[in-house]
Amino acid sequence: MYARAASGTVIGVEALPVVVEAHRGNGLPLTNVIGLARGAVKESAVRVRSAIAACGVHLGTQRQVLNLLPAELPKEASALDLALAVSLLAAAEVVPLAALAGRRFYAELSLGGSLEPVRGAVLMADLARRHGETEIIVPHANAAEAAIIPGVRVIGARHLSEVIAHLTGAEVVTPAAPVEPAPSAGHGCLSEVKGQRLAKRALEVAAAGNHNLLMVGPPGSGKTMLARRLPGILPELSADESIEVTRVHSAAGQLRSGCGLVRSRPFRAPHHTASEAALCGGGSIPRPGEITLAHRGVLFLDELPEFSRRGLESLREPLEEGCIQIARASLSLCFPAQVLLVAAMNPCPCGRFQGDLRRLGATPAKVGALCLCSLSEVQRYRSRISGPLLDRIDLHVPVQAVAYRDYATAAAGETSAVVRARVLAARARQTARLGPGRSNCQMQEREVREHVALDDASLRLIEQAIDVHGLSTRGSGRILKVARTIADLAAAEAVTATHVAEAIQYRMLDWASAEAGADLDDDARQPTPWQHDTAPCA
Repeated sequence: MYARAASGTVIGVEALPVVVEAHRGNGLPLTNVIGLARGAVKESAVRVRSAIAACGVHLGTQRQVLNLLPAELPKEASALDLALAVSLLAAAEVVPLAALAGRRFYAELSLGGSLEPVRGAVLMADLARRHGETEIIVPHANAAEAAIIPGVRVIGARHLSEVIAHLTGAEVVTPAAPVEPAPSAGHGCLSEVKGQRLAKRALEVAAAGNHNLLMVGPPGSGKTMLARRLPGILPELSADESIEVTRVHSAAGQLRSGCGLVRSRPFRAPHHTASEAALCGGGSIPRPGEITLAHRGVLFLDELPEFSRRGLESLREPLEEGCIQIARASLSLCFPAQVLLVAAMNPCPCGRFQGDLRRLGATPAKVGALCLCSLSEVQRYRSRISGPLLDRIDLHVPVQAVAYRDYATAAAGETSAVVRARVLAARARQTARLGPGRSNCQMQEREVREHVALDDASLRLIEQAIDVHGLSTRGSGRILKVARTIADLAAAEAVTATHVAEAIQYRMLDWASAEAGADLDDDARQPTPWQHDTAPCA
């Protein structure tokens, strides 16, 4: 007897179809699994036979052959167990062959017959819809997430015996319904951050134009606190973006049991010991890394210079292209990686260097001990971040330590809701100008020339920044994009010298690179035109 059942396997963030063929015939009473079965799939025959026996079904002593098509596709996941079981049951005439048509099966089986949770149920439901199938059977724990895909019935079963009863018509299982999205996770309010006017302004600019941000300041100055409040001022995910994010997290097995559509923007904060594969994805069959899990959200890298050089350099292309290519000998995958990068670092190895603030024309707060790092140590510490990576970060912002008296007596600032309203208004102007889903950081060269027309005063500022601090062409282009965002926040049609001046002051580390041989603690140094007033424009 011969039977076929449809299933699938998740590779990267995509689901690929797999057909399970079962044949029963004369021969030694063995069960062979063929078709490039690897890992857990090679062991599936033992689990499947035990699960079927737990349902009170005896398959006899005939020889059984299970074939997985296409044979050239590597198959490692145990989620093919259910398809293997129902194809054997159909070949043994326990369930009718016709019951397998128009259905897709995706679940792992325990020895006792329970359907265990799997990753990628959303992707498999979408695969079933694309292939014109009307129903997919998944574990009960994955039914809520799979039910977000319209046009396909999702059956959530707890035990193989339920699946048999459903296929034979003895007891039909009610399809799962989509659950209401969980409320957005609380990210804290910006009003809880005392002081840090420049840093909070930079956070608003980053959110409005989706610009990457680097905060430089001593330990305990509030860098992490600021970063964790960024998702609270970002726009909510659109319907399409929610499905996109849910698919990614489902493929990585990151969705909570019973969770439906993901509505809140991801916030990922990997430890600085994370490897290159952990950040970008990897493995013999690549799985998503942190930058993909942060897709459409925020990737926060604290202690940026402590990350491995290879890991940091591997982020350069994803930050530029919005996706990451993972190549292996047998396949090449493209993972989405449209993230807002927020990084934080100390100004020097000890964390107390204050030359950057003096160079900005600000008076550093007298908090803590003095910095004892030499200039060469400061430069060696900062050189762990390469120039090309630094070029891809639009905003470099100093975060000054707040004196305790100022911290204790400071009044509450603007709430996240107030700032978010301005961000939404700025994003609306970008949507009208560039099209849905696009922000200023994604402008092409032609669009920059069209939407950022500079007057003579603005051109002089850009030229002086390039001459004095050696800005690259990419760096100057990013200044123009940031200036456009600042103008959008001010509801201005044209970009003026005021907007350009504020954008230039957010390139602090470019100045440090150009002044490596200078005395960074020289209080007598004259500030450049955009450094006289570090307060942002209104």
